[in-house]
Amino acid sequence: MNITKHVGTHSRQKVFVIFPEIPGEEHMCLVTYPESLPKIAREEVEKVLNSAMGQQSPSLSDALFKHYMPDGMQCLGFLHQNALMKKVRCEDVTMVLNPQTTILLSELNKHIKTLNESKEAKNSLKGIVDEMVSNETPSVETPVAVTENTTNVTESSPDKIQQLNDRVANLENKIDALLSKLTEVSKDAPVENKTTVTVEVKPETTETGVVPNAKKASRGRKAQPSN
Repeated sequence: MNITKHVGTHSRQKVFVIFPEIPGEEHMCLVTYPESLPKIAREEVEKVLNSAMGQQSPSLSDALFKHYMPDGMQCLGFLHQNALMKKVRCEDVTMVLNPQTTILLSELNKHIKTLNESKEAKNSLKGIVDEMVSNETPSVETPVAVTENTTNVTESSPDKIQQLNDRVANLENKIDALLSKLTEVSKDAPVENKTTVTVEVKPETTETGVVPNAKKASRGRKAQPSN
C-alpha cells in the first residue's frame, strides 16, 4: 500500500507539513496551505513533495531547501519571505498517509522518534560488537621459552606443560629442604662472644715407639745429693 508523506489536514483544510517539529517547540509544527499558495509556488512545492527526494526526506523543508524556483529563488526561502507558512499544534494536524490511513502528527512524531532511537541503539550495539570482534585476540600457539636445557614448550601441549610443572615443583621441594638445613645449622652455631680454645699436643716418637715428654725429661736429670 502506497504512503504519501508530508500531507495532512488542519481545520479541515489540506496542508503540506514543512517542519513536522519546530526545534525547541516540539509540540508545534509549520505547515503551508497549498490552496492559498500562488500558482507557481504551489506547482513547485507539489513537484518537490512528489519527488523521490521529497518522499525520502524526514522533513519536507530539507527537500525544499535544495530546490530552486524558475526565477532562481530558493523554494523554502520564497515560502518564508512571503509568510506562506503557519505555526500550528502537532495534535491539531491529521496526517493522511493514504485514503484509508490517518494519524495525528503528534502521534506520528512519537513513533518516528522511538524508531530513530531504536535504530541508534541498534547501530550503537553493532558498533560495540564490531569493536569487540576486532579486538579479540586470535587463538595462536604461543611458544614458551624455558632456560634450562633450552627446552621449547608450547601452550597447546598438555604433556609438556605437565612436565614443566613437575620440574618446577621439584625445584621448590629442593629449595624447601635447603632452607630447612640452613635453619638447623643456625640453631647449633656458637653463641656470639663465646670463645673456644683448642690445644693440640703432639707426642714425640722414637724407634721403639711413643715416649711421653714427661718420662723423657726425667731421664735427662741427675740425682741431687741430699743434705
